[in-house]
Amino acid sequence: DLYFARDRVSEKLNTIRNVFPSGVTPILGPDATGLGQVFMYTLESDTKSLTELRSIQDFTVRYSLGGIEGVAEVASVGGYLKTYQIGIDPVKLDQYGIRLQDVIDMVKMGNNNVSGKVVDTGDREIAIQGIGFFESTQDISSMVLKSNKNGVAVTLEDVADVRESGAFRRSILANQEGEKVGGIIVMRYGGNPLQVINAVKERIAEIEPSLPEGVHIVPFYDRTTLIESAVGTMQNVLVQELLITAVILALFLANFGATLITAVSLVIGVIISFILMYIGGISSNIMSLGGIAIAVGTMVDSAIVVIENIYRRLLETGATTREERIKQIKGATLEVGKPIVFAIFIIILSFVPIFTLEGMEGKLFSPLAYTNMFAMLGALITALFLVPTLAVFFMKGKLKQDDDIVVVKWCKRVYEPLLQKALHFRKITVVIMGGLLVLGGVLMTQIGSEFMPPL
Repeated sequence: DLYFARDRVSEKLNTIRNVFPSGVTPILGPDATGLGQVFMYTLESDTKSLTELRSIQDFTVRYSLGGIEGVAEVASVGGYLKTYQIGIDPVKLDQYGIRLQDVIDMVKMGNNNVSGKVVDTGDREIAIQGIGFFESTQDISSMVLKSNKNGVAVTLEDVADVRESGAFRRSILANQEGEKVGGIIVMRYGGNPLQVINAVKERIAEIEPSLPEGVHIVPFYDRTTLIESAVGTMQNVLVQELLITAVILALFLANFGATLITAVSLVIGVIISFILMYIGGISSNIMSLGGIAIAVGTMVDSAIVVIENIYRRLLETGATTREERIKQIKGATLEVGKPIVFAIFIIILSFVPIFTLEGMEGKLFSPLAYTNMFAMLGALITALFLVPTLAVFFMKGKLKQDDDIVVVKWCKRVYEPLLQKALHFRKITVVIMGGLLVLGGVLMTQIGSEFMPPL
């Protein structure tokens, strides 16, 4: 649990806080992962300097975007962090009898906002606040340090040179146009990237008109494109699988009703998978949709087993009336229902070991296992309930024998001689298969391994 771990680390930091040198304060990082950087942008202006743009980013844009739900941090990058450098003349300090520490303390105390409590005006209270943050070098230079013997104020500019500069930096943000100032939106752990990015875009549209004239926020990285492209690719694969499956069914069954029933059951099974994904809080991503894509073949098998048995029963009995057909359809479904249930539950149980994986492997493969299980449950529901129900409506008319179907007739013509030879040369068949088993075992040890395929 990430948040339990953060609480434990925070407790430990508090116990060792006094061990750190003076001025060193340990800070716990944002509750995000290495993949949390979902949106990046730059601040563009033809009139503002890099230092000015960095100040706008730090004190305006960053705080506005940081308040969005699901955003763990808005990291500023590029430009120069505005600083004021005070070059003190030790000789002048000695002349005026001022210590260096006195100057440091005065600067610290002078750069501050203070509360003046409230003023009671009878029917209301007015809050009083003293604004004391430095806004320019003149504010610092005019700070009074002490008064001399004649009562004349000694200011900081009498003993030091104050100038504006940029803080020391270790990195920059740049493109082909030169250096830039920007920000990185870091998503909170467990957040939904699409929701966070859309909320960020809406907030940018709200605050951009209030920025100084000529300053615009320009995105240069948006994970929405990657997410929509990946999910769209998997959705296209699912649609293609459905179409290919429907064509193959039409060729081998040569019955419009049977083909339609199987295709509809497959679509409904996939929809059931998405319903279970919503209930389980699993988002659509490459791995979760991949689990459904892998299960499509098995989902079709379940429906085909039922529809094929119904087809055979109706063909053998020659049932014509509605009552007779319902009776045969019920009997055919019950006949294969038990094997289908056992087969699907065996497939579901085969994915249970994946849930024991921890760390990166568990996070990577758990969505695939969940959606595959959901797809299997969807296939079971449609095979046992939807397919026989639809068969009552669409399995009508004259049904063709297998020998009347061209594709099935051709496949049998090729397969039967091969099967006859395999049964005749039984020992040779077993030796060949055993050899393939040994060869596969040897080659398996020679295959390299890696965590992820090359991308």
